[in-house]
Amino acid sequence: MRKVPPRLLFLSIATVVLHAVTASAQRQIANGSALDLAVLLYYSAAGTLLACYAAVIYTVGALSQRAWVLIIGVPLIVQIGWLLTLPVLAIDAYSYLVDAAHAYAGLSPYQHAVREAAGSELGRVLTSYGWRPVHGVTPYGPVWLDLISIVGPFVSNVEAAVRLVKLIAFAATALTAWLVFRMTPESARVRAFTMFWWNPAVIIEAAGEGHNDAIMVLAVVLSLWCLRRTAVVAAAVALTAAVLTKWIPALFGVSYLIYAWRNGLLTWRTVIAAGSAIVALGVAAYWPLWAGADSFLGIRTIGGPRFVASTTGSLVRVLAEHPTAYSVLRASAASAMAIAMIYAAATTRTMSGLIAACGTIIIVYVLVSPVFWAWYVLLPIALLSLADAVPLTIILTVTSRIVAPLDLIRLRGGLSWTTEVWLTTVIALWLPLAYIVWRTPRSWLHVTIGHSQSAVTATGPSFRQS
Repeated sequence: MRKVPPRLLFLSIATVVLHAVTASAQRQIANGSALDLAVLLYYSAAGTLLACYAAVIYTVGALSQRAWVLIIGVPLIVQIGWLLTLPVLAIDAYSYLVDAAHAYAGLSPYQHAVREAAGSELGRVLTSYGWRPVHGVTPYGPVWLDLISIVGPFVSNVEAAVRLVKLIAFAATALTAWLVFRMTPESARVRAFTMFWWNPAVIIEAAGEGHNDAIMVLAVVLSLWCLRRTAVVAAAVALTAAVLTKWIPALFGVSYLIYAWRNGLLTWRTVIAAGSAIVALGVAAYWPLWAGADSFLGIRTIGGPRFVASTTGSLVRVLAEHPTAYSVLRASAASAMAIAMIYAAATTRTMSGLIAACGTIIIVYVLVSPVFWAWYVLLPIALLSLADAVPLTIILTVTSRIVAPLDLIRLRGGLSWTTEVWLTTVIALWLPLAYIVWRTPRSWLHVTIGHSQSAVTATGPSFRQS
């Protein structure tokens, strides 16, 4: 039996320590005391942590059983540590508790805004944890709201309830990591698993902050796993569950259909069965929450261009916030998404091609979406891990960690809103875009995320980006 590589052992110890230091730095930034020192500590620890992450990816290979203990165990220990902390980078997990309380009380979160809790006892307690009553009615789907409603009975104990939310996100992350391992060809399996399971953005935003993107990511990867096993109905149900958590995976629908059609998986029986299952899931999920047209109000309110961190949002200020500029930005973003979806669907033939297509679509969406937050990279990272696209995964991870505390730093007086918007846009979006353009001048995005017709097989992604 081969011994554990000393380099991997060192990186494992360093990773645990650096996560602890990063968590401490985030807490210090949230407290607002000695802000400059706390920011310096955060970026020093996070930068070193990201370097360790990259080194681990390039270290893993044919590992012994002892090494597997580290590969699985170190992130597990780290995530348990993050579960014990309280969210500080974002207030979303606390807002989930308001939706959970509303749903548990029989009130639809589609009709009762999160900010309504401001004057309640729950709102006053949440405020003491840094929550701000800024969110309106929920933009999330009924699958998430039905799931989060189980937290409703515990919201009187905020710390226990928010940790339960984080536990749900952690469990989803663990299941996704297992699916990534199972779906990837043996030659790249260890690396793909490590890319996702060790990823600092995934760990901090899921186990640390409790974002519901982890549920959406699990459902998407599960749908791909089911489709690979030719379980079309199960794949349709899983993808629908993802869409009914956050709507974004709906963009993958055409590519899924093209894959199923080209591989002879669409028959009248499967179409009828899948359609029936989708309708049944939708009705069951919406049944206790349905509020008519108001059920989609939350999505509509976040869709328009405004000066926020995003490519389209930042350009609003450049174009002087003119109504015509809004129309142009909407049309440009919609055109970019349509082109990406058509191109991705046209090149989808095998499972690896479908993964590449979904990766293409989600990256284009992130680049042109009306708003960007650091946790939006979780789904791209999962798909890029399946595609064994190491450099782009590292780039998205690094840039997301750089911008992750900027909103908190602004709230503590460390920078202005304008500065935050431009820093987030340039670092988290335009730097990855520059890499994509530089890396793939001829074949655009598919090559970047690992798509190569010469390396595509019918059994799964066998490509690799050096």
